[in-house]
Amino acid sequence: MMWLLILVLFSGPMQIDRMEIIATYWNEKKCVERATYAKEVGIPDNANVGCIRVEGVKEAKGIA
Repeated sequence: MMWLLILVLFSGPMQIDRMEIIATYWNEKKCVERATYAKEVGIPDNANVGCIRVEGVKEAKGIA
């Protein structure tokens, strides 16, 4: 299972201006740690950050 660290920027109440994938992780704990760190460091007032689970994606191993 893959986890996406997402940044959502709002243009108004309940109106999304844009969404960006900041990073991808194969571990929920690591994604949540990075989301917490981003909030601590500071994100814009009109933004939110969080993790989204993506099912059906397998980690590639052994690719040269």
